[in-house]
Amino acid sequence: MANGDKWIITNKSGSPAIGNDLNGLLIKETASSYELYGVVGRVQKNQLPVTFEDVTFDGETWDITIIALPSSTDAGSWVTPSQAAMKGKGKDVPPQSGEFTAQSGGQIVPAEKAASSGNAS
Repeated sequence: MANGDKWIITNKSGSPAIGNDLNGLLIKETASSYELYGVVGRVQKNQLPVTFEDVTFDGETWDITIIALPSSTDAGSWVTPSQAAMKGKGKDVPPQSGEFTAQSGGQIVPAEKAASSGNAS
């Protein structure tokens, strides 16, 4: 995979509609990491799969796992609220989860990076 490749997230058909909030987010590969744009997130690159944990975006917290890039069928999965957000909340907030695709292309505009950051594992 060439350095600087980019992919666009699209919530997969059949996944809960809340996952549509992630549509249009961009995943970028750099020389040493994967970056999630729209939300500042960075995972030190080893190999896929990688997970962006406890990402705050559009009023929700997310765990976003990338398993394959690019992929028009099964690029990865998401869950909201994130596991970290669920701690201490009991079972009154049932998590929702779904899958996404990631198409090649898209343009990254650094000024659109959100001020919040996600932690990666």
